[in-house]
Amino acid sequence: MDNTNSINKILSIKVWIFLIFSSFIALTYQQSYCTSVCPFIEGLSPDQFLKTLTYVTIFHIIVRFLLFFLFSKSWTNYSIYRQAYLLSVASWIIAGAFALALHFVWYPSFPMASHLKLMSGYWFIGGGILAQLEYLIFEMSYKKVAIEENKSMVLYKTRESLSRRILEGYLIFAIVPTATMILIISRYYYEKILSGHLFSEVLYISFTTILASVVTAVLIGRVLHNDSKNIIDTLSKIEDGDLESNVHITRNDELGQISNSINNMTKGLRHRKSLKSALDKFVDPEVAKKFIENNKDGKSLVKLGGETKEVVVLMCDIRNFTPMSEKLHPDKVVELLNEHFSIMVQTIISHNGMIDKYIGDAIMAIFGVNDPENKEEYALKASKEMIENLSILNKNLAKKDLPPIKIGIGLHTGSVTAGFLGTQDRLEYTVIGATVNTSARIEAQTKAPNPPLLFSEDFNEKIKNNFSTSLAVTTNLKGISQAMDLYSLDEFMDKS
Repeated sequence: MDNTNSINKILSIKVWIFLIFSSFIALTYQQSYCTSVCPFIEGLSPDQFLKTLTYVTIFHIIVRFLLFFLFSKSWTNYSIYRQAYLLSVASWIIAGAFALALHFVWYPSFPMASHLKLMSGYWFIGGGILAQLEYLIFEMSYKKVAIEENKSMVLYKTRESLSRRILEGYLIFAIVPTATMILIISRYYYEKILSGHLFSEVLYISFTTILASVVTAVLIGRVLHNDSKNIIDTLSKIEDGDLESNVHITRNDELGQISNSINNMTKGLRHRKSLKSALDKFVDPEVAKKFIENNKDGKSLVKLGGETKEVVVLMCDIRNFTPMSEKLHPDKVVELLNEHFSIMVQTIISHNGMIDKYIGDAIMAIFGVNDPENKEEYALKASKEMIENLSILNKNLAKKDLPPIKIGIGLHTGSVTAGFLGTQDRLEYTVIGATVNTSARIEAQTKAPNPPLLFSEDFNEKIKNNFSTSLAVTTNLKGISQAMDLYSLDEFMDKS
């Protein structure tokens, strides 16, 4: 459980000192307020009235402590500082009720209006204005605790809102002074110092002011609520991946600046997404993701070089492509290659392969760079499916009056260096090493009478328990001193 979700956590010594101080502020205020609105209280000696206020003040401090102790656990749908504020308001209400009861017992001859005026002081200044100040203290204490514990502010669905907070403050600071003036004028009317006509005008102006304040506060709150909801809804859509959403607020204040920043952020995210989409067409998506994460500011130097990885290298080439291309128009050659690549590349990717590069009509693919498990099986299944897909490819070529093709595939497993090569101005992510060269040499042997798929003995050792394979040929490969045994799947042994 988050420690900041406890009232005790935010009630530091400084906070308690302020809360006790606010109780004594109310005591001081009541001395002038009650004597101004009530002639009966004014008739008491200062010591008599101070005695009443002192008892109420002590009672209020004890009640507040008990409320915070009894309701220290967080409430559902309320932030901890909102909970503390509501408990504080409750303590002021209870204190006012206690003041009324105590005053009634001690001065039963006073009219009920006198007791109610004493209670109203605690409700107005305490539960109204002072509680708003306490609200700010609670909130600032919560933020301080969260920062000191190096935790993010706990955000969850609550019944709170910016508009409600402003509405409360606006109404309290508008109604309390007006209500106080009404009570003072009522005393003057009661003592016949103020005429009935003038008293009526004051009441009319006061209630009109209160009504106008309420309507204005509601309208301001509604506007702020709608604008805030617009921002929140847009951020929720962005969080869900909808980068076409924008905040539509015509304001020049802080909310307008926030909205403009969100729209600029969304624009940047769209650009980032389009950049990644473009990169995905040229390099493997995982490589593109890694590049973007390491170059977020667009200024960081990319680390050249690479790391040693155990991978499978697949080399695929079209048989007799050179004489075929000499007989075709260049546009037809491009069309043929695009048909070939579209099927073969999709097959490789579907088996967790990564396209390293195109070399003319050849495809170089890597298995195991991002997912090292079962890389040999993935590579073999992809190769088998590529050869089987030739029938589909050649049907598509025939529809476009293009000649049928055959392919050869060479597989080898071993260590390579994988990383970014080139310069800071021109980069390429690739793998290099003897494994790559050996795979290319193996692929060159996939001509008749050899089968269209050949792989090294090292590769065969990895997959022979799960696939039926046989020795296809023992031959010398260019650049390799010793003859190599090359294997193939049994089903391809009679295909050349």
